[in-house]
Amino acid sequence: MDVLYDCVHGICRFRSIHMKSPLEIRQGRIGEPGRRSEKQVATRLRGSLVRGSGSGYLKGDLYTGTLHVEAKSTQRRSIGIQWDWLKKITKIAMEQGKTPVLTITFTNGDGQPKIGGAWVMIPEDVFHGLVQEQPK
Repeated sequence: MDVLYDCVHGICRFRSIHMKSPLEIRQGRIGEPGRRSEKQVATRLRGSLVRGSGSGYLKGDLYTGTLHVEAKSTQRRSIGIQWDWLKKITKIAMEQGKTPVLTITFTNGDGQPKIGGAWVMIPEDVFHGLVQEQPK
């Protein structure tokens, strides 16, 4: 926690503030490969991108008639999945009457998925429903 000396109208006081580290700043923004990856995921899933990636009225990165999709991508060899992402995706999808989906794409520098690098996560109960619908 950092401290800021704050003066307003001649009254000065100390305030505690949280200064973001360079890592937190980098993690909070999406680069051009990430935007390209989101567009490609939308095309592959036959969905529509949400303008501003959910910062406005519509939440999530993209949607289809039945899916609420959050798209994550990386150029690295691994990506951590956060429980908070899954809770948020599920909450919003339930409010919209849609199925929550998290896509993970391992990309090259231009946002294209690496061979075998495009994955889709769905809740286990949704998976079981899909498996039970398959003919034996």
